[in-house]
This record gives sequence, structure tokens and C-alpha cells, in this order.
Amino acid sequence: MSFFSELKKRKVYRTAAAYAVVAFVIMQIIEIIFPMFGIPDWAGRMIIILLFLGLPITIVFSWMYDVGEEGVTRAKPMMVGGEADTRSLFARKRSWFFTAGLAMALILGYQSSGTIFGYKIGGPTGDDKSIAVLPFDNFSKDKDDKYLSDGITEDITMNLAKVKALTVISRTSVMGYKGSKKKIKDIAKELGVKYILEGSVRMIGDRVRIVGQLIDAPNDKHIWANSYDRDLEDLFDIQADVSKEIANAMEAELTDKTVANIEMVPTDNMEAYILLQRARTYYGMYTEDGTETAIQLFKDALAMDPNYAEAYAGLSDSYAQRFIRFGYGLEWVDSSLAAADKSIEINPNLADGYKAKGLAYMAIGNYQKAGSNTYRAIEINPGYHMAIANYGIYNSVFGNLFEAHEELMKSKRLNPTSTSTEGVQIGFLYYLLGENDIARENLLEAHTLSPNVKNGYISHIKHELVTGNYENVDALFKKYEQYIGQDNSITSMKGMKEFYNGNYDKSGKILSASLKNLVSNIKWGSMETLDFAPELYHIYALHKMGEPYQKLLNNGIKTQKDKIDNGADYNRWMAELSALYAIKGETETAIKWLEKAVKYGYRDGSALELGMFDNIRNHDRFKMAQREIDLYIQEERIKFIRAGLID
Repeated sequence: MSFFSELKKRKVYRTAAAYAVVAFVIMQIIEIIFPMFGIPDWAGRMIIILLFLGLPITIVFSWMYDVGEEGVTRAKPMMVGGEADTRSLFARKRSWFFTAGLAMALILGYQSSGTIFGYKIGGPTGDDKSIAVLPFDNFSKDKDDKYLSDGITEDITMNLAKVKALTVISRTSVMGYKGSKKKIKDIAKELGVKYILEGSVRMIGDRVRIVGQLIDAPNDKHIWANSYDRDLEDLFDIQADVSKEIANAMEAELTDKTVANIEMVPTDNMEAYILLQRARTYYGMYTEDGTETAIQLFKDALAMDPNYAEAYAGLSDSYAQRFIRFGYGLEWVDSSLAAADKSIEINPNLADGYKAKGLAYMAIGNYQKAGSNTYRAIEINPGYHMAIANYGIYNSVFGNLFEAHEELMKSKRLNPTSTSTEGVQIGFLYYLLGENDIARENLLEAHTLSPNVKNGYISHIKHELVTGNYENVDALFKKYEQYIGQDNSITSMKGMKEFYNGNYDKSGKILSASLKNLVSNIKWGSMETLDFAPELYHIYALHKMGEPYQKLLNNGIKTQKDKIDNGADYNRWMAELSALYAIKGETETAIKWLEKAVKYGYRDGSALELGMFDNIRNHDRFKMAQREIDLYIQEERIKFIRAGLID
């Protein structure tokens, strides 16, 4: 009897086929069910790997054993010409070599391609549809046309980001390659993408010539190329055509809704369009001078086109930044919300408008409304990295640490070279989990990659203070002053350093100097992530010094209560209210606000060790709140451990 006849006799073919059918059904169930329940991708990949490894085992079992009415029995030896097989060991064990060879082929196939029988079971999902749009070269004689070429780069990037199947690197991260002489393959490797789109723009009078080519970088293969020579007024049609052709070349599904969003014409005034591109460049500096220049340019664009929704969205962002970053009054948040509403009124499908509205609500601590508007922006534009990062912040605030980490890492993937927001927030998550070394790595990366953004330094300084690493703080002070300069923020941090060292007298004096406008300051560190606001430390330092503090304390209570009464649901402000009432000696009210803070997602248990809570520390409900925080953190730790993020 031949070997293959023996395979048929022992029902090996039938068993392998049945196993394949069952495995295929299980893989389909994984693909459909796991995302619905938020089960991590690695869990599905692990099951699929086990299924493939189980195939040779099943084949061997089928060869060696028969399953019948007598149960499982050892198969009879293979017969040759009616006699028991008495050939060599190698000949008698061909089945073992066959199955071992099959298993080896599967393993080698997976190692070389990441797939088995064409099924991808490892590595980051979606990377075969990842792309970076490099800054288009400006070949025009007028150097001011660089804003046009930069605008084309950004618009094509944003259009492609609307395609759910694509991973599109943000404009912020690709602009560093403007004029770069690096090889395409090296740039793709640095950005972690498979495809690179490069091109050029040339203006001749009222005509524009755009040339673009799509490159499969790892294989150095040109996938698509085209050129367009049209009137400038057709620019948006060209951008839409390029975006759709690129998506098709990358075999990404384009729904009717996505196509409609890509083909949307933002303005019919090209001068307004170029002003908008200039404004976005200045806004992206995240400096006060840059923001003020951006505001004026957005206004100039609106003067040319009063229905320019993107300009209203940009104005909304800028007004919110006046409040968040630069110490302007609360009225600018109202202005930000009004501008965002106007942009959405003009274009209800504008992701920028919803993102801007979410940012404004975040600034005043109304995180429920911030989350809903930000989520709407992501629905419209699934690859909008700034909205994704803000949605990560929303999840972090409400104690959904693992979900926050997923969103922030997704944003970081889309914006790998400028990750101040993501680094600060991820650092905060790991701090809450007690993983301070990982937290420190992310905080260091935040201000290393974005040295001109002050929040990265402030968050890192606070982390070193609350974890007792005072020796690292002076070096951070120097770096802050080198890149940002001397301001009230760094003075406040120096006062907090003295506070943590127990030098209340010195701390109080420094904080008094830096917070001299405290009585009228309604912000109280609006969007800080880590630790309490300097104002609270100032009050407690004065309390410890025996200096008058009642006026400041009552103002602090009124400030925080007014914000919460007006819709804020930011749990840190609730925790600060608890501390203020604890200092005041109103135990019941202090406990009530602490319990409410925990209910709304407050998870910073170490902050409750500060002396300002001493008056309520021995209260049973205070201890219960501490235990509740510990339980929440342990639940989140388990999620991180299962995902292999921490030990």
C-alpha cells in the first residue's frame, strides 16, 4: 500500500480538512466578535497562532490513532504487499518527517512574511496601508507660494486620514523632512510606513501644475504617478482626485460618505485659502506670538470669505489656547465655543469644528461635552491625530486608563516626531499605575521632541517632585529657562520644590510672588494632568506659616465651585475642593467632594498623602475613598499586564 493510500485509509485528509474548516470559522468569529468587546488584538493573534500550530499535531494524531466504536485505539502498522512494514526506521517514520516539515514550513512562512496561508497573524495591524505625504516641493518663483505647497500637503494628508483603512502620518511629523536629502526608504523606516507620497507644485500665473508619485518604499517600487495642469480655482478638485487615486492604489475601501468628505470644497477664494495655511503654520508653533499672528490671519481669511468654516475652527482653537496656555480670561473660552459653533453651522461635517469645540470644553473642565464633540470629530476623520489624542485625555480623566493608553498610542503612531501631548499624558498614566520609570521616559521624550512646549517640562518637574527625585529638578529648571525663558510657571514650580522639601516659609514667599493675581485667577491650572494647582500649595504654605490665608482659601472654594456649577465635571477640581474644605476644617463637605471626585474618575491616590488632607485622614470614608482608588488602579493594572505593557 502506498503512503498516500495509507493517509486516506487513516482519514488524515478528512481530519485535516475538518480541522481547517473549524479553524477558519474560529478565525472569522475572532475577527467579528473580538473588536465588539474590546478584546486586545494580541489575544486574537495568539489564538490564531495556536490554531496553526495545532494543525500538524492533529495530523500526527490522526496518523497514529483510530477513533471508532471502541474509542481511541493505536492504528495498525502500515502494510506493504499484505505484510507488516519492516523497512528502515526512516521509511517507517516518513509521516513524522512529513508533519515536521509541514510545521517547519508554517513557521518559516510566518517568520518571513508575518502570514500563514496569506492570513496575517502578527505585527501591527494596518501597516500595509500606512503612508506619509512628504512636503510637496515648491518650484514656483514666488517663495510665498510655499504656503500653497504646504497647504496641498496638509489637505491631501487630511483627506487620506478620512479613509478609515489607512494609517496616515500627520503633517506635523512629515514637515521635518521638508527639503531633506534622505532616501525614501530611510524616511519610510523612520516614520514606520510602507508608502511615501512625494510631489511638487509650480505656479505659473493663474495656472497650477502638480506632480505626484506614490512609492512602495521597502520594495523601492513606483505604484502610482500622475500630473495635473489646471487653473488654480480647480485646486480642490485636484487634491480630491489625488487623494482618491492614492486610496485606490493602496486598495483601501472608499465609502460614498468618505468620498463626499474628500470632495468637499472649503472655499472658493484662493487668497483666503493661502491665508489659512499661513495661519495654521503659526498656530502650530504653540507660542503666544505665533497664536496671536494666527488669530489675525484667520480673521483676514474670514474677511475674504465670511463662510470659511475651517477659518472659524482655527479661530476657535486659537481663542482656546489664549486661555489654556497664555493666561487670558475665561471670556475667550466663550469666544472659542462661539467660533466652533459657527464653523459647524456652516459645515456640519467638519472634523476641525468638533475638535475645536471639544478643546474649548476641555479647557473649562466639561469633559463629557469635550468627549462627545471629540468623538464626533474622529467619526468624521478617523485618522485625525489631534482629536484622537484629546479623546485619550478624555478617557484618562474618567479613569479609563487602558483605553486612554490605546488612543494616545494611536495618536503617537500618527504623529511620531512631535508627541508632547501624548508623552505627558502617557507619562501620567504610568505614574498612576506606579510605573514611575516608564512615566519618566515618556515625560522626558515629551520635552525632548518638543522643546518649545512648556507643558512637557512642567509635567516632568511635577513628576520628579511628587516622586521625591528632587535632584533632577534643577536640571529641568535650566532646560526650561533655556527654551522657554523665565515666567510665572517656572517660578511657581520653584515654589513647589520648596514646598515638597518642607520649606513652607520660602515656598509661600515664592508662590506669593508668582501668583499675585490669584484672587482674580479663575483658571487654577486649567488642563494640568499631574498633582494639584500651585494656588492650593500657596494656601497650604500660608496656613503652615501662620500667615493670613482665609481670603485666598474662600476665593479658591468659590472659583472651583462656580466652575463645577457651570457644568465642569473635572475630578481634579473636585479633589482640590476637598483639600480646601479639609484645610478649612469642614470635614463633611471635604469628604463629600472627595467621594464625588473618585466617582468621576479621580485616581491619584498619592496626592491624598499630602498634608492638606490631614484633618480628614482618619475618617472612615476618607480611608474608603483611598481603598476604592486602589481597587480601580489594580483593575487597570491587570489590563496593562494582560497586554504585555507592564510586568
